[in-house]
Amino acid sequence: MRRALEDGSVTAACVASAVLVAVGTWGSVQGGDVPMTSYYGWHPVMMVLGGPCLMTMGRWVYLAGKDPHAEGPASKCRQNVHLVLMVFSCLSVMLGYAAIILCHPNQAFGYNYQKGHWAEWRRVLHALLGHLFVLLVCVQAVFGVLKYVALGRDKVIYTFHNHLGRTILALGMGDTLLAVWFMRWDLELKALLSLLLLVTVGFGVLWRSPVVRDFHYHVAPSVIGPEA
Repeated sequence: MRRALEDGSVTAACVASAVLVAVGTWGSVQGGDVPMTSYYGWHPVMMVLGGPCLMTMGRWVYLAGKDPHAEGPASKCRQNVHLVLMVFSCLSVMLGYAAIILCHPNQAFGYNYQKGHWAEWRRVLHALLGHLFVLLVCVQAVFGVLKYVALGRDKVIYTFHNHLGRTILALGMGDTLLAVWFMRWDLELKALLSLLLLVTVGFGVLWRSPVVRDFHYHVAPSVIGPEA
């Protein structure tokens, strides 16, 4: 019962955050009505879909579903679902990044080369953190694929992969909250979206399964590697 409640809460928070951003971007609300043909509108939607939504779910299905007694097909299934979610997460982030580049071809890191001036500090910080986030996502994707291949050969490598994933997710959440702050949405929408993002932070970054913690006390770390 508890596991079902946790799974439902994670899924609801992740999906709701992505839907809420889509409504705030394309819906007839304050700060919305962005045409779906505009690259600008796809940036926040795809970044939130790739980060707080799919990335959190990918991490959740790997850690929350980790059963120390599950071997063979059950363990492999969990790894496969994790891989699929993370691949789509990475693709969504890349599409979101491409959208903002195409939308502002004369800008980089918050600086407008055509007009010769910087954007406000919040947007500059958002751009800097966003570029770092995208870079780390690419690095994590490479290590993730290599780690997956090694696991198929019963080898444990890149044990920092889990910890790096937590860092990336926290960075993405922080940058998203910063963007929510300067968006022209009304206070109610900002508050609700911020609450959902904080919930996903709790599940995606701070939460650790009691099963996993118990597993650490009974199985040598050299066998399973450090869990995030």
